[in-house]
Amino acid sequence: MNLYREHAHQLLEHGQAFRCFCPPRDLTALQGISESAAGVYSGTCLGLSAEESAEKAACGIPHTIRFRSNPTPVEFRDVVYGRYRKRHAEDHFILIKSDGFPTYHFANVIDDHLMRITHVVRGAVRAPPCLEVPG
Repeated sequence: MNLYREHAHQLLEHGQAFRCFCPPRDLTALQGISESAAGVYSGTCLGLSAEESAEKAACGIPHTIRFRSNPTPVEFRDVVYGRYRKRHAEDHFILIKSDGFPTYHFANVIDDHLMRITHVVRGAVRAPPCLEVPG
């Protein structure tokens, strides 16, 4: 747990993460506004200064730690599929939950980093052209 907290705080210090103090009920209400908003963080706590955020956390106000995503969609070269660009910008996803536990996706990345994992093999199922369903 200390390793995950340490890495999350490094991201906070470098401005690559931020604390979110939004109560879960507020986030749930935002998700219900429209289908397109489901699962997308509104950005309410993005504008908090580092000082204000640290003060709130020191006072014991429950919070999560979220990744500060780039507002433009990610583009990279995939070794298998070539150039890849996401259609939408990445959400400001949660790294550390309000109970202090890391999300699986954050813990997995930290674990791989510490074990010096350089490549991850993934599988993809592609039907032969004669079996592909149009549309």
